[in-house]
Amino acid sequence: YLHSINSFAQTNITTVDWAELVTLDLSQFEKPGGKEALVQQLEHAVRHVGKYLVSRPTIDAYQHHPGFFYVKNFNISQEEVDRQFALGREFYDLPLEEKLKHHNLKDLEAGEYNGYRPAGLRSLAPGIVDNIQVYNIPKFDGHHHRQHPAVLQDHIDEIETFSRKCHSEVVVKLLRLFALLLEVPEDFFVKDHAYNDFGEDHLRYMHYAARSASENAKVGELYTPGHTDLGSVTLLFRQPVAALQILNNEGQWKWVKPQDATITINTCDALTALT
Repeated sequence: YLHSINSFAQTNITTVDWAELVTLDLSQFEKPGGKEALVQQLEHAVRHVGKYLVSRPTIDAYQHHPGFFYVKNFNISQEEVDRQFALGREFYDLPLEEKLKHHNLKDLEAGEYNGYRPAGLRSLAPGIVDNIQVYNIPKFDGHHHRQHPAVLQDHIDEIETFSRKCHSEVVVKLLRLFALLLEVPEDFFVKDHAYNDFGEDHLRYMHYAARSASENAKVGELYTPGHTDLGSVTLLFRQPVAALQILNNEGQWKWVKPQDATITINTCDALTALT
């Protein structure tokens, strides 16, 4: 039995300075003129929104160039999303010694990020270490053979379905829109992002633990310092908590609202290099 995650408190929207981001309606993708309209929105999102830094709990990424926006109507139900949050929570509820069975520090230091990464591996300030746990599940391309803890392994078919739907229903469509934006063949990026080809794509469950006010003050209330995402596109499925901030073109920090029934999208380093 997986417990519902619908018990999270909603951020008080009247006290937060939200960023204004574009929302792409992917239900328009297959309609006449739909791709063209989405491309126009996408151009604004990736060229005119601002610079980005994630420095708050639940999501972490850093972009030197514009590239955050939302998508909605992406053909993945809220129930499916909630199930993934529930699976992640069940994993993090395991005793630490059970989770550590899926952690290998030498692999992590060698650049192997799949599996479990416990909190406390990075120093943020004197006497303060990170409080972020991560569990990465590599994509199901036949090249990554890994045994997962039973709470996840028992639902591995469901996790694979979700992983594949994220790719086919969101990533592929966005890659086609990027190609149209750049006036190259529509499958230009899709060819290099085939799900069944070997790659480093992964599904990540993240857990941020709360800190005391005094500890937060020592690190400037940062949960994760700025860094880059290595892939092409990051899909952020978020809880209703203010967690992500971006720096706009006017030099102002704005919160990114965790909107219902949307995914927050971040374009990343590989896509920057490809374009």
